[in-house]
Amino acid sequence: MLIQKAFNEKFNMNKKYLLIIFVATLAINKSYSQFKQLDIDKINFYNKKTTRIFVTALWCSPCVGKYKEITKIFDADTTYNNIVLFDASGFSVTKLSKIEENFYDSLKSFLIPYKYYGSKSNVVFNLPKKALKRLVYDLILKYPKHDNLDKFWFGDILIINPEGKLTMEKITL
Repeated sequence: MLIQKAFNEKFNMNKKYLLIIFVATLAINKSYSQFKQLDIDKINFYNKKTTRIFVTALWCSPCVGKYKEITKIFDADTTYNNIVLFDASGFSVTKLSKIEENFYDSLKSFLIPYKYYGSKSNVVFNLPKKALKRLVYDLILKYPKHDNLDKFWFGDILIINPEGKLTMEKITL
């Protein structure tokens, strides 16, 4: 009987810990589920609007300043499909919340897909830069009509019109 009682107490204690871990996991997943990876194949023009993609990173202080201003512009101007695209390296909802309490619409905010961060080398330098270049390269393949995008960087805007022309806009605030 004593063994049975000890087992029941231990089992109930474990259930409490499991419940706490489960709830914590749900909370973490919920916060990250707000920001999905951008699927460039799903950028569509069903509403015949030009798409603007503001690419930003939380580690880039000029980008953070631009983020606050660009999201105000995006909220006010609905003549475009507006998307905010974050560098996934070092991204967290907690960091974003410290920058902006009411951040931009999570249905229009995405992360650069993790597939662009892969490295074949053991030594990796400037992985966000490589990921961004790979993303832009894939966009160029998808939208062959484009302007020169060699100078594109975090804090700039990619623009894709309904005819499939890809351009960029340097942002200076």
